[in-house]
Amino acid sequence: MTGVSHAGPAKVAFLSNHGTMGGGEVMLVAMAAASDGVPAQVVGPAAPNDVAVECARLGLPYVDVGGTSRISYLRRLRHWAASVRGGAPPLLWCNGATPSLATAGLRVPRVVHLHHPPPPSQQLPLAYARRNARATVVPSLSMSRLVRSSVVLENWTADFELDAGRSGAVSEGRTFTVGYLGRLSLAKGIDVLAEAVRNLRRDEPPIHFVVAGDYRFVSRAQRQGIAESLEDLSTDVDLVGWIPRQDLFDQVDALVVPSSDPEPFGLSAAEAMAVGVPVLVSNAGALPEVVGPDHPWVFPAGDATALASSLRQLRDDGGRRQASRLAARHRWEERYSPAAGTGRFQDLLSGLLS
Repeated sequence: MTGVSHAGPAKVAFLSNHGTMGGGEVMLVAMAAASDGVPAQVVGPAAPNDVAVECARLGLPYVDVGGTSRISYLRRLRHWAASVRGGAPPLLWCNGATPSLATAGLRVPRVVHLHHPPPPSQQLPLAYARRNARATVVPSLSMSRLVRSSVVLENWTADFELDAGRSGAVSEGRTFTVGYLGRLSLAKGIDVLAEAVRNLRRDEPPIHFVVAGDYRFVSRAQRQGIAESLEDLSTDVDLVGWIPRQDLFDQVDALVVPSSDPEPFGLSAAEAMAVGVPVLVSNAGALPEVVGPDHPWVFPAGDATALASSLRQLRDDGGRRQASRLAARHRWEERYSPAAGTGRFQDLLSGLLS
């Protein structure tokens, strides 16, 4: 077992769900960085080591408990957690199902933080894991309706500076470009987006798409069908893989979040709101909650025809795009900015430690 030392014993240990940087791990690192004077450390596996690398970049203490598979990591994490029971153990912030299950039944102060609703196979084990937790935390009101007796801690994003030069207008001769950012999966609605692109192929003026993401956490069987569908659209869609979010935002006029499965939050939508990129979302889960009740660009999840129609409206109404981007930035500042999010987190953490 290896680790990065820090001044004094940790009062809170953030236990990673796995070593790959996903939305939950983005928030894990953000919470550890926002602990504001409370000694904290991040605990995770040996591999993958994306979380460890990000912690090193930010100067956050990281404890490597070993493990290169989910089962081996779960076992090593339980062994580590059991070893900290003596004296004044740190608050274990279990960031996801794996650390929540790994520490179930241990007599240590714990928080269960779920970023996704538990699937049927995990509902009973997680109900047991929650029994002695000080709180169960979820990222949205939408998800709190699925996880009873939970506390809502909305996610927040880094500040992507509002591009003051961006306007609702698309200059003559330039193609209207829509971005997608996320996993290439059916749950994220990539198949619905592909069908909408087919519906728009003969449109004038045309709409071009830039798709950023890959098949992380997507089954091999699902990948093949999605890849074939996207390759068929190669003249209308640029597949750019994972690229920095700012790089995507700089080259698009709007972002689409076409999720089919209920979203527990929707970080990419909030990030677009921060930078002033108009965002079109499905009504899956918490997405309408994130963009707000007056947001003009929402379509029924799974409906490719409605998505194509909404994309046309988004393309053709520059005035509305400009108004929505300013309203979205204001909502982001109030609810999803680092100042707003870390304030909520610090209040919650203080109460849990008192």
